[in-house]
Amino acid sequence: MKEKNWGQESDPDYQSTELPKKERGPSHRIERADVLKARNFLVETYQNQVKKGGQVTAEMAKTNLDHADRVAENARWIAQNEGLDIEMLELAATCHDCGKLKCGYRGGIDTFRHHITGAKMIYDFLQRLGKTPKVCDEVKNMVLAHSAIPFIKRWADDNEIGLPEPLTQEEFALRDADVLDQIDIWGFKKVVEIRQNHDSEFYEEDGGDIQKSIESALLTAQEAEKILRTETAKKIAAGYGKRLVRLLRKIQAPKVVDLKTWQESFQEFLDEEAKNRHQ
Repeated sequence: MKEKNWGQESDPDYQSTELPKKERGPSHRIERADVLKARNFLVETYQNQVKKGGQVTAEMAKTNLDHADRVAENARWIAQNEGLDIEMLELAATCHDCGKLKCGYRGGIDTFRHHITGAKMIYDFLQRLGKTPKVCDEVKNMVLAHSAIPFIKRWADDNEIGLPEPLTQEEFALRDADVLDQIDIWGFKKVVEIRQNHDSEFYEEDGGDIQKSIESALLTAQEAEKILRTETAKKIAAGYGKRLVRLLRKIQAPKVVDLKTWQESFQEFLDEEAKNRHQ
């Protein structure tokens, strides 16, 4: 179900980023240059939150930028192999979490409603680039529907809040590109470390226990695999999953007992993987 009145929700933390004025008539498609502008827009958006001096740190901004880059790469593979618009899907993937980092939210992250703010932000961004209403709406709806994943659905159901679901090929493709990162070791690492953030509500949920954070991240990865729709994403997930299994063997208790030993074990795993590739 599409969430109603998404653009009418006031968000005091949302500030439109200044963009160049239109230089030509309406554009009916996303171009490669637009994707690069979108990446710059995301960087500036996150930097603005860091500058506020709240809970959003430079490290958090980098972690989320890295996530956006991985999702964009997944999106390129999916678009190329599924016959979808590569630039449009890549731009939506780049900015899908543009509304996620926010001062004033617990841990500096708006996990459950960032799709609403992000959809408005990307719509405004594309309007400023001179895109047609059709293009703006298509990308907006892709961003709006990317959060229809199991653990956010459970939160939405518990709070009796409507959550937009993917309807088009492009919307399913963006969600696939995003949840693939939860199966990849880097996205898995991101989830674990978000849950270990002392200011996060997830830290309380796990009781600060690193192994519970790992279990939660594993459940997220397993649920992500089950909702993949495109054949390309399913093939990518198979490769990501094999590497994740190797990581899981490395991070079991009693070796990993806190965030420090988790990070040390993760680096050891990377070193071993690199060594094995060169043998």
